[in-house]
Amino acid sequence: MSYGGSWGVWWGLGLERPAWSSLSPELIRDQEREGLLPAGSAAQLGGVIVTKRSRRTLRPELVVAAGPQRLAQPGGGTYDDLYGSRWALGLYRGGPRLYQARSGVWVDRTDPDALGALTASGVRHASLAFDQAARPVLAWEQSGAVYVRQWDALGTQYVTRGPWEGCDPLLISDAMALLETADSDVTLYHLDAARAAVLARTQREVYATARNVATLAGGAVLDQVVTLPYALQLIGEDAAGPIALLSAPYPVAGADRARGAATLAGGELVVNLYALPGADNAQGAATLAGGQLVVSLHALPAADSAQGAATLAGGQLVVSLHALPVADSAQGAATLAGGALTTVLFSHSSAHSATSGASFIGGSYG
Repeated sequence: MSYGGSWGVWWGLGLERPAWSSLSPELIRDQEREGLLPAGSAAQLGGVIVTKRSRRTLRPELVVAAGPQRLAQPGGGTYDDLYGSRWALGLYRGGPRLYQARSGVWVDRTDPDALGALTASGVRHASLAFDQAARPVLAWEQSGAVYVRQWDALGTQYVTRGPWEGCDPLLISDAMALLETADSDVTLYHLDAARAAVLARTQREVYATARNVATLAGGAVLDQVVTLPYALQLIGEDAAGPIALLSAPYPVAGADRARGAATLAGGELVVNLYALPGADNAQGAATLAGGQLVVSLHALPAADSAQGAATLAGGQLVVSLHALPVADSAQGAATLAGGALTTVLFSHSSAHSATSGASFIGGSYG
């Protein structure tokens, strides 16, 4: 007799280990004596329910999942806020319980409103995940059908979805595969009624749409879903032997590039950088000994070119680079020792050319 590859809960400082047995009342009483569970827990819980997975495999109805630091409080929505704590769901003879690991001890966080549906007769293969609202999502099998219970933000209450024909439900938040929470979702996987196909449903579609993600040999059993870097893996067995189904890779976010450089000996310097597509080119450089310098870089089409450079010993200098059509040409140059200088460049067609230059020692030029 085997408990398969499932993971149960060890009610001690280790918190997790392979599920060797079903947490008998005797074991719970030991935990009571050690102060890890409140007195009377054994009488109240009555031991964990054990259900059959296949002809040769049993599994205790205990599951663990990553979840929020505080139930129903997503905080800033960061990975640590939503998935930085460990939680456990257990189906006991005395009713379902939800626990959170705190300082090496499992603390009871049971919410009767969320777990109420799990008290019905015939519930098996319970599964647990947490969504972006920091609320538990529960799935289970009952009388040949699969159900999901989730928090409905619009109705501000827990609702039950289903039933759908099938068995062996598994829940997972793919935030652990994406390595971020913004685009994450909770996915329900389960077998069809014939135990020959794996179906997937997502929370963003309120689990209404089933997609066939794998075809198996007859008599399949789903036991676990685990996260890998940028992928999920379903573990179980079918008539051909053990199965480990790997999802398609999740997308990896790309990186944009923007570069700018400036040297400042005194005063204030502000540099504005804009992300540039890989084939574009925009350059700007400035050296400032005093006063204020602002450099603005604008993305240019790949074949265009615009360059500007300035040196300032005092006062204020602003350099702006503007894209020029590929075939046009415009040039301007000026040297200034004092006063004010404004140089304006106008774009013109490819058949023309304009060049201007000026130099003065004092006064104003425009």
